[in-house]
Amino acid sequence: MKILFRNAQRGFTLVELLVVVTILGILAVFTASNFTSSQIKSRDAKRKNDLGQIQRALEMYYNDKNEYPTADGAGQLVVANWGQEFSEDDVIYMADLPQDPSSSHTYYYISDGTSYAIYAAVEHERNVSGTYNYPCVTGTANSCNYGVSSTNRTP
Repeated sequence: MKILFRNAQRGFTLVELLVVVTILGILAVFTASNFTSSQIKSRDAKRKNDLGQIQRALEMYYNDKNEYPTADGAGQLVVANWGQEFSEDDVIYMADLPQDPSSSHTYYYISDGTSYAIYAAVEHERNVSGTYNYPCVTGTANSCNYGVSSTNRTP
């Protein structure tokens, strides 16, 4: 004997749906904020690593030439631009001179041949090493806040 219930309801009530949507929205907000923070930390770690690699390449250059490559007025190495090969006299010091991971940021290089400093703009305030008056972020003049340098100079 089969009993059919004509008044049986199928599906969810409006209140149940609202509760589920609210919980999903709260989870999405927490996930998005954590993801954004992770991206900032990742870009800052890449900047620090890039500057360390550039430092090693500059020291190799110095060992060969007994001077550091000079800079142009726009914060570029004279021998190479960011994103290009850093080489001279058939010696490759870096296959690609790294660029900042953000399209609105750039690295800034200063050198007089006897010393150098490289600056970047990090995004997380715990990574800041100082305030430098060089344009590392497009459209701003005083945006560099992290720097590395040769041993005979402070950033």
